[in-house]
Parts: sequence; structure tokens; C-alpha cells
Amino acid sequence: MNTGVEPHDTTEVRQKKCGYAQRLEQIFQFTRRMNRLVLEEADQQEFAAKICCFLKKIEGYENSWLHFTDFKHETLHGSGCAESKLFTGTIPQGFPSLGELVEEFRQTGKKIICPFYGENQTEAQWEEATGKDKLPVFADISCLGKNYGTMIIILNSQMTEDEEQIHLIETLSEDIGLAFFHIETSEKRRKMEIALRDSEERYRSLIEHASDAVFLETFKGDIISVNESACKLLGYSREELLSMNASVFTPDGFEESMEELVEILKCRESILVETQNKKKTGEMIDVEVSISHHAIGGEDYALVMVRDITERRKSQQEIVKLNKELEHRVEQRTQELLQAKDELHKAEKLSILGQMAANIGHDLRNPLGAIKNSAYYLRKRHQDLDLKSIKHLDIMEKSIDYASNLIDELLNFSKQPQIKKEKINLIDLVGYILKTIHVPDSIEVVIPESTINVFVYGDKGKISRAILNILQNAFQAMPDGGLVEIVVRKAGKCGIVKIKDSGSGIKPEEIQKIFDPFFTTRTKGTGLGLAIAKRYIELNSGEITVESVPGKGSEFTVTLCQEKNEE
Repeated sequence: MNTGVEPHDTTEVRQKKCGYAQRLEQIFQFTRRMNRLVLEEADQQEFAAKICCFLKKIEGYENSWLHFTDFKHETLHGSGCAESKLFTGTIPQGFPSLGELVEEFRQTGKKIICPFYGENQTEAQWEEATGKDKLPVFADISCLGKNYGTMIIILNSQMTEDEEQIHLIETLSEDIGLAFFHIETSEKRRKMEIALRDSEERYRSLIEHASDAVFLETFKGDIISVNESACKLLGYSREELLSMNASVFTPDGFEESMEELVEILKCRESILVETQNKKKTGEMIDVEVSISHHAIGGEDYALVMVRDITERRKSQQEIVKLNKELEHRVEQRTQELLQAKDELHKAEKLSILGQMAANIGHDLRNPLGAIKNSAYYLRKRHQDLDLKSIKHLDIMEKSIDYASNLIDELLNFSKQPQIKKEKINLIDLVGYILKTIHVPDSIEVVIPESTINVFVYGDKGKISRAILNILQNAFQAMPDGGLVEIVVRKAGKCGIVKIKDSGSGIKPEEIQKIFDPFFTTRTKGTGLGLAIAKRYIELNSGEITVESVPGKGSEFTVTLCQEKNEE
């Protein structure tokens, strides 16, 4: 009976279905192999090379390439007929480059393009390269908007008209793009994990080998972690300390003080206090404690760094004792010092300075601290202050800071410094100073490239302070900005640091006085900066000189001994 309907299950259709099913199974196997590579965390180039080999095993895809953005645009990676012009590994001139393809994908929004020719290319050229009745299919390999490359498959013209075949290629390109995305993110995650592990190891190493004792404690004083120096300082084993509370070796009443410190830590980055710790033997030692707040896993902890300052306290007491003896000797030998008028004048200044420093340190620090705390309280207590009141509070705090700095300079100048010589790289020292000092935006500091490393022996702290004071003097001489040039060089057995500024210069009648204590031409300043610099350089068996041209600037020269003084 004729129904008027053509039979659809022809031999040609069955063959087509069988070919499609076989290709679908091969693509499924390809995807499984590709996913295994992703799980093995292969790098992108290794991954690309292997899936190229997998791709050519799919029936009908023997002439196929993957064209990656990580490589040059004209290079193809894949398999093909060696005798074909297109398949020698590079794209012939006139054929579409990767850049053209990516731009076409971007503009059209398509994932599959067929056919597509370069600016100077025709269909006839394709046939010459690929064979008659064959067309290239270009598929975009991308994921989340990022292009990883282009897949090129040479198909029979009939297959390019089959929507199912084109859909298979589109699905395949999406899977490859997703695989590339996973490979890329896995590499980034792996590198980040390695970097984090290295960072943690460096941090642990720094803490463990730190010369200061380091404790990680809860805010209740329970000890979570310690380093080797902490064990040596207190005489306990690591296991003993980890089972203890900090109250065991801190003085009575410190636990109550810690509660106040915790509240302060919530407002400040760190706290520095001086107290005492009790060793396992019962011996009390003077310590300087730095406490900072750290949040770990949502919990609050205190990182406590402890330094033994017992010897420093003894040294300070010894300095006070020596100063008192010196004052007594000065009183006894007044008549002898009259024979050296200049020396007597300096000694009198130092004596006055010592008395001033003692009085200022005792009588002014507490009131200044009280005033600063009151200003801080007023600022926090009254958040609705008008601008004028806030301005006056700012003036008050800046004035307090200025007075405190003045007291520090007087105290530092009045102390009898201790010299500890060591080998110093002057270039490194200057670099360190420039990192710690505030350089005004309007001033440029340069160190010529020809400068070479020069080593000297001296007290690193004292020499640093001297050079820092000279630099600050140079900055103050250039209120409108300018240039500071620092040159470090070797002269015979000496190391020389030259600091030249383009400031206002020094008058000839004042140049002999600039190193005298309290001499200054500025409205603000103690006149101690250059005096301290000269004193510290001379204590290191060095010399400091200055040359100046009014209106053009000054050049300070610091000369230090390069060979170790064994005296």
C-alpha cells in the first residue's frame, strides 16, 4: 500500500547515523583522556601537545590543528598531510591568522565559523591546499571570555552542512576551552600554595632564629608558641613554656596591667614596656617587652617579643655614676680648666646640659604625657568638636611632640656614649638611612652610579646618627626644594662620605660655629644636630669638615678610618 511517505531508513542515512555514533563515541573517549590530563595537573604546553595527538584519532578529524594564543600567531600545532601546503606547520601568506580569527569570533559572537578566508585568499586557494570538496571549520577555544586559541578541522563539504557535526565540533571546542581554564587555574593555585608555604617557612625560620625571645599568647596569657631564644632567656624547655601561663614569670600585678594593655592594643598597633621577668632559677631580669595584636583564624592573640636589657640598665646606671663623678671632678679642677678657656667653655655647656636634661626628663616628661593624654581624651570624648577646636588640639599635640623631641635630643647629647666598632659597608649604611629618614617631596636625593662599596670600622649606630643629622640639616637648608648628592669613595686607607646640597649655604662668619652646641640660625631647633654629628664622628676616630658658598649650597665631608683600630 502506497502511503505517499518516503522511507527514511535508507542505507545512506544508516551509514550517516553509524558514522555520527562512532564519532560521538570517539569524542567521548577523547574527553575522558583530556579530563585525565587535567586531573594529572599537566602544564599548558604539555597538555596542548597531548590533546593534539588525541584529536587526530577521531574519524574525520585526521586533518585537524589546535592554534594557541601562547604561541606565535602563524604557527599551527597538530597533525596533517606533510605534502599539503597548509599542513607544513605554518599558515601560508593570505590565510587567516589567529588575530583575524579571534577578532571575527569577537565581532560575530559565533563559536563556529565556516568558511572563513583571509584578506587575499579565495576558495580556490583552499581547494589547492586541502583538496577538492573540503572546507576548514574554525572553532573558538575559550572559557569565561578568555580566548585560548582556535581549533581548525578540515572536513568534507557535506559534513560542514550537517548541523549535528557542527554541533559536535562546537561542544568539543567548549570542552577543550574548559580544560584549559582548569589547567590555568590549577597552575596558579599550585604556585600560590608553594609561595605561601615558602613564606610560612621563612617566617617560622625568622622567628625561631630571632635573637629576641618571641611568645605567641592568648589575651589571657596562655602560651601558644615560643622560639628557642625564649627557652634560653627564662631557662625553661619548650614543652614547659607551652604548658604555662605568662603570669608564672611576670611580676605580681602584671596580669591586671595586661588587661589595660589589651584595651590599648585594640586602638594601637603595638606597645613597648619595660618590666621584669622571673627565670626558672628565680632570678629576676630586666626586660623590654614589645606587644602587638594579631588575629589568627578569627581569634585574638598577642605577639610578645622580649629583650633582656639587664646589661643595658647596668650600663645606664654606670653612665649616670660616671656623669656624677665627672661633675665632681669638674668642680674640683676648675682652676686647672681655666688655663684652657675653650675647653672650659665646652665643659660648662655640657655640665649645664646634663643638669637641664635631668631636670627636663624628670619634671617635664610626666606633665607633657598628661597633657597629651588629656588632648587625646578630649578628641575621643567629644567627637562633635568644631574645626577651630580641632585645630587647637592639633597645635597642642604637635607642640607636645616638639617638646618631647627636644628633651630626647638634650638627653642624648648629655649621655656618655659607648662605642662598639664593627665592619661597615658605607653604601649599605647610606641606603638604610635613606629608607628611615623622611625626604620631602620637593627634594631629590641621588647617589651617582659610579659609587663603589667602601668598608670602614666604627660604631654603626653613631655613624648612622651623624650622617642622618647632616642630611636633616641639608633638607632644612632647602625649604623650597632642591638636590642632595651623596658620594661614597675611598681615599687611601680612609672611607669618605660627601653630602652636597643646593641650599642657601652658610655665611663665612658662621661656618666656624656650626658645630658648637646650641648654635643655630633657625627660629626652631636646638643647635645640637651638627654638634652631635661632629661628636659621634670624632668618637669613631673620624673627621667632619664643611665647605659652603652662600646662595649655592654646602658640602659636608665625613672621613672615617678604613682599617680596624686595635687600640
